[in-house]
Amino acid sequence: MPRAEVTACPTYLRPELVDRAEKSSVLHGRTHVVLSFGARNGGAYFGKWLRYMIMKREGWTRKNSVYLDTECLKGVPDTTYNVVDASRPWLIGVASLNPGWKEYYRYAMHQAGAMIFAATPEWSDSTYCAQEKRYYIYENAWRRRNRQPPLRAVELSLGGYRINIPGATVITAEKVDAELECQPRHVVQHRANHNAAARFGVNLVSQEIPSNKEFKGNYTIAGRPLLQLCTAIRGTAFGTNVRAVDIARPLHRR
Repeated sequence: MPRAEVTACPTYLRPELVDRAEKSSVLHGRTHVVLSFGARNGGAYFGKWLRYMIMKREGWTRKNSVYLDTECLKGVPDTTYNVVDASRPWLIGVASLNPGWKEYYRYAMHQAGAMIFAATPEWSDSTYCAQEKRYYIYENAWRRRNRQPPLRAVELSLGGYRINIPGATVITAEKVDAELECQPRHVVQHRANHNAAARFGVNLVSQEIPSNKEFKGNYTIAGRPLLQLCTAIRGTAFGTNVRAVDIARPLHRR
């Protein structure tokens, strides 16, 4: 690939971490779909739920099949955990953080056939999500130049909110409250349970978790838009037709 094309990548990607991402792909499978969502105010729960439902419906069993940082970065060197939302942090509000997240994310995107953007105000407020959008634009520009199948984008508009992803198929869905029937909102406790956290592989360093008064609750979506979403991503070709070693090479330099 010419140097001018290599330097078009919006951020520098470290070769040693791209190599780690390649090894992770060999160990945990190739990525079919990449998720982009804002984690706050129930987004973390929704991302995990959506990943589970897509994998279940499509019959995908490998960890990297649907790329979600919180799940796919588990067990990766240098990964740490952070409480995103105070409500039930031992269950759904824990995010996996890794200084090399962008190398793993870009590698997964380069393999994928589809990318889902969950359009919410929290997505718009996230600098990480803004970077993921830039990666999507760069990825498809690279694929066009190299005559590779495009990365198909689906913008899941939650509650009519739009983020205007270029070339995306738009599917509209309403949020469905995931907790209303199982626990009244007012009895949610903001106290960490170390034993419960341990069952999810999380070591909490503080007993008291600051209350997030802006937390709007966990949510899912109804069956119809979920089926539309799965139909939109079904049958997408793998991202590129080059070998894994070739995938890594153009991502090394800025």
